[in-house]
Amino acid sequence: HRDLHKEYRRQRQMCIRDRDFTDRKYFLSLAKILAVKVFCIMESSIWVPNVLGSNATETPVPNTPFDDALHAEAIGKALTLLKNNNSLLPLKKVKNLGHLPLGDASSSSFQSQLSKYQKTTTLYGVTQSNALEKTRNIDTLIISFHRSNDNPWKAGSFNNNEIKIINKLSLTKTIILDLFVNPYVLKSLKNITGIDALLLSYQNSSISQELSVDALFGTQDIKGELPVDISDFFSEGSGIELKGNFRLGFSSPAKVGMDNKKLIEVDKLALQTIDSMMTPGMQVLAARNGKIFYQKNFGFHTYKKEQKVKSTDLYDLASLTKILGTLPLAVSYTHLRAHETKANLVCRLLLEK
Repeated sequence: HRDLHKEYRRQRQMCIRDRDFTDRKYFLSLAKILAVKVFCIMESSIWVPNVLGSNATETPVPNTPFDDALHAEAIGKALTLLKNNNSLLPLKKVKNLGHLPLGDASSSSFQSQLSKYQKTTTLYGVTQSNALEKTRNIDTLIISFHRSNDNPWKAGSFNNNEIKIINKLSLTKTIILDLFVNPYVLKSLKNITGIDALLLSYQNSSISQELSVDALFGTQDIKGELPVDISDFFSEGSGIELKGNFRLGFSSPAKVGMDNKKLIEVDKLALQTIDSMMTPGMQVLAARNGKIFYQKNFGFHTYKKEQKVKSTDLYDLASLTKILGTLPLAVSYTHLRAHETKANLVCRLLLEK
């Protein structure tokens, strides 16, 4: 971290000397972020040196669920909405939704998360000449732009062909542009006027892609502000705030602070219930902080085992009064204790009265 602090001081002196607050200001900010990351758990694991000797190996220590949840919270708070014409976001049910990934890096997490919300047509091999034909049946088009996170010096701007594609499609389509690069890429968009919604997601990591999709569909708050001045249209501090309680979203257990290992016990209980012939099948869903983090299907509709349980199955709401009404009230008003039996609960309630 000493080297990082030296680089930070050197960049600061150069900025003051040259009065250059464009790209150098960006790299100065980057140096500060890297210096802080030395002391923070921001990656998938941290490394603790073995102090037994100079030849000893280092031992990886995985993040806890709390660490992962904190990381996801930080990424989510950075998302910056710069344009939202006609309140296009959050997205409602769109008849023909398309996705066009641009750039030279992976968009797999983005595509996977999209599929959880709505059926989406992903387009490949789009060029300036065939763009209109390829998107002929698309009403609303999400264009995501991805560059590698390998190092901060790698170019993150559009090439000429990508600019021409966006410009051409923006004349006839409802366009949502999602950028997974540094904010200076916005300079390339100053002459494009047909973008309906513009979201800056900064990093091209899996978690950033997933949270960005959540934000598009209204399950993730958007409250970030642009950290630098780009132009008269995109000035420092710009950002549209959007509440993210529009609907239930999707998340991994770790990102909402849940321990994935403990959910294995839910699997065991479901399988044990089916093996004991208590039910032919079930669907188990759990959500926290507005995000579904566990959803699995077990068994069949009947004991004849003709139709498997699927996530799209609909259920009769009969006989759920005790589960949806009485039990939550009991937990809320009596602070139901772990492993407390129904008999003990009743006795305690009578004594409290």
